[in-house]
Formats: sequence, structure tokens, C-alpha cells
Amino acid sequence: MKKVLFVTSRIDDARELVYRSRRVWSVTVPSELTDAPALAATGSFDFALFDIGLTGHWPPGLLRALISSRENLPVFILSREYALAFQDLTRQAGALGYFSIPYRFSFLRERIDNTLAARTQNAANTQNAANTQNAANTQNAANTQNASTQTVASTLNAASTLNAASTQITARTANAVSLAQEAPPPYGRTAKLSSGSGERTPPVTGIEDVLIGGSEKMVELRAQIQSLQDSRAAVIITGETGTGKELVAKMVHEWSPVSSGPFVPCNVTCIPESIAESALFGACRGSYTGAIRDSKGLFEEADGGSLFLDEVGDLGITLQPKFLRVLEDGVVCRLGSHTRRTVRFRLICATNRDLQSMVASRRFRADLLYRIDILRIAVPPLRAHPEDIPSIAMRYLGDPRAVLTTRALEKLKDYHWPGNVRQLFNCLSRAVSATSCGVIDDDQIDF
Repeated sequence: MKKVLFVTSRIDDARELVYRSRRVWSVTVPSELTDAPALAATGSFDFALFDIGLTGHWPPGLLRALISSRENLPVFILSREYALAFQDLTRQAGALGYFSIPYRFSFLRERIDNTLAARTQNAANTQNAANTQNAANTQNAANTQNASTQTVASTLNAASTLNAASTQITARTANAVSLAQEAPPPYGRTAKLSSGSGERTPPVTGIEDVLIGGSEKMVELRAQIQSLQDSRAAVIITGETGTGKELVAKMVHEWSPVSSGPFVPCNVTCIPESIAESALFGACRGSYTGAIRDSKGLFEEADGGSLFLDEVGDLGITLQPKFLRVLEDGVVCRLGSHTRRTVRFRLICATNRDLQSMVASRRFRADLLYRIDILRIAVPPLRAHPEDIPSIAMRYLGDPRAVLTTRALEKLKDYHWPGNVRQLFNCLSRAVSATSCGVIDDDQIDF
């Protein structure tokens, strides 16, 4: 079992990782963020996970202190927000990888294991190369004393090498012809075909671990997501605030032909109008004040994967026709450049607004709505499946010492939850803070 240091200020993220990894990782979370470098310096951890969205501390400074605390400590980044600057920081500071939240644990574990294995193999190859070089130097010294014998052997070897090279060239030519005749994958690097059968390999994901609940509503939601696994068409996710639309979008991506590509989430309301175009399309150095280097936009970042636009109804009316052109042509031009770049991505949108009424009031373009409104997923509000509240609450608490009494559970199930799952999590956090014995009763449930 690997020992993992998880540096985060979010108790819900820590509990979720501890629960998901309980069979393969032993996760330690520092009680104080500033203690992380000292813990890492003990040398007892196999690797560290660092939440770049820390609160109460400057993430870049703490990240560099963590990486420098122990030589060759593998560090991986977790982040809820899409931010190119954070990805640049990852590379500059020396971290080995960058993962977005929410994540599929099996994917996270596989990528980390592969990265660590490749790192170990590279170190072994470097050592073997040094050993081989030393052996070669010793052999060369011995070969100098047997020059005449080696001359005869070299002549024979040259003839043998010539014959082998001729045979190898013929074989490579045949292979090249064979490869040239193969059709390219249907969607670039994202095609996932099983050998020989021509059928898509179904993704392996714990969708039940992400979209929790055994009610009819949740079973139907998971089944609907899985039914779209062979489609690349645009998806629009509707539902009230706090129902978990981003988690649904992440699962749509994981269960899709482009699951091996990136998942790029973006909340449209978080993009200031003044930089919205550069955020979406990218920018060239000097194209505007503060553009100190070339940068990709969201469309390019999502190339080969999925672009998730949350609150798409808030997209500026002046930006909508440009967005529509990208969807129609699959081509973007960075701000300050005339170079056309081809992009291919699966578009997933989410909204809690009535886009049809926005079209009627001319706040949303009808042609853009028809382009994005192809496949539909409606996320049910929490009050529509209250029988799932106990399992959702147990997963969120993640600690067997924090127990909800029967009266507390009944009080939770009887509430109408206007803020849905997000409000439930906040309510549980307050209840945990209000109890000292680990037992949460109905009088500690404060809505």
C-alpha cells in the first residue's frame, strides 16, 4: 500500500480521497498547510498530491517548498478550476502531473502509477547505461591487445551486417506499405478500438462512486449517460443549482469516445467580458496589454477531448456568433493572429436557465441553441430522490466516527433542499462542527 501526502484545505476533498483509495493508498492530510514540507521531508511518502486551489496560503510558494523539501519527491497537482497559469506553474516547479477535480479515481491511480513506473525505469536505464559504458571501456582496452583477431572478425561481421541490413530494409519497406494502407483513427488520438474486433472498448469507471444513489432517478441518470458512450454529439445538461451538473459532465466525458483526451471545464460566469475572447480563442504575445507570451484558449486546450461550459446561458451575446462559427467550422484564430488552427472537441454545456425563453427575449441566439441542443440530460433535484440522502451523506462524511442518528436522517429526508446536494454538504459540515462526540442528532441539523 502506497503512502500518500495530500496537501489540501478542503475537508470534503480529503474525505473523498481517503474513502476512494482506502484499499490501495494510505493517505495523510496535514492539519496545517505549513506543516506539509516538514512532513514530506521525513521521506516516508511515495508521492504527494497538492491541491492548487488552497485557501489561506499562497499555493505557488507552498508548492515549491513541498517539492524542494525532499530530493526526487514525486508531486502531482489537483485543481478544480481550469487555469493555464496553474499548468505552467506545474511544469516550472517540477511537479510530475496535473489532474482536474472531479476525477475518476481509477484513472488518477493508473496515471500516477504509470508515471512513477516510467520514472523508475528511466532511472534504471540511466544506471544501466553507465554500467554498460564502463564495461565497454574495459572491453575496448582488451580489444586493443587482440587487434589482428578482431580485424578478421570485423570483416566477417561486416558481411553478416550487410546481409542483415538488406533483409531489414526489405522488411521495413513492407511494414511501411502495410501501415500506409491502414485507415487513420476516426477521431485522432481519441479512438479506442479493441484489437481485431473493431468494437469500441467500453470505459472502466466507477460511475456509481461518483453519481451516488440507488433510487430510480439516479439509476436512470447513470443509464442515460452510459447510453451516450458511442456518440460525439453535443450534450446539454439541465438542472437546478447544486445538483452536480459538472459531475454529470465529467461522467459523460469518461463514458465517451474522447475519454482519453482532456476534460476542460469552464464556468462562463467566471470569465470577464474584457478577456472572454482571449480565454476562449487564445492570444498571441503583444496582442493586448499584459499578453507576455503566446497562450492557448479553451478551444485548443480541449482539442481531442471534451469542453464543458457551465452556465452557458450567460455567454455574452456579442461572443455567441464567434462561438457558433467555431462549432460549425472547427477552426480558431488566436487573438492577434491570422493563423487558422483546426480543433476537434466534444461540447458539453450546462445551464439552470430556460434557453428557449432566452431565445424568445433575444438574449440567446436561436442558431447557437440548435447547434448545442442535440443530446439532453436532465439532472433531478435532491427532493426528487430523498431516499438517496443517507448514502450521499455517509459518503460525504466518510468517517465511521461521524454517525447520523435515525432522527437526523429523517429530518434530512423531510427537507425540500432548494440548494440541492451542495446545500446538503454545507448542512453536514455545520453538523460535524457542532458535535463533539461524533454522533449527529436532529438538533444539530441546521438548514
